[in-house]
Amino acid sequence: GAGAMFGNGGDFGEDVFAGIVRGTSRLLGPGGRLSVVAMTPNVEDLPGRLKSWYCEEADEGANFQALIFRGLPTPAQQYLPTS
Repeated sequence: GAGAMFGNGGDFGEDVFAGIVRGTSRLLGPGGRLSVVAMTPNVEDLPGRLKSWYCEEADEGANFQALIFRGLPTPAQQYLPTS
């Protein structure tokens, strides 16, 4: 079965995620797709973060669409400290 390749991205996990999204504008052709599975904080704000990351390096007028599926929130106390 499938499972997480990495877990607990630490203090810089979202920086890595942002870098991946930023780079997609030059790697994907028209109609291309990027699929990501992530446990990310503040999922309500994720669509805006994704769009801002993508638009940082995309050509003006580039088309961007995000579809986010989410489960129940995980309580903060279930995570180990990263610093």
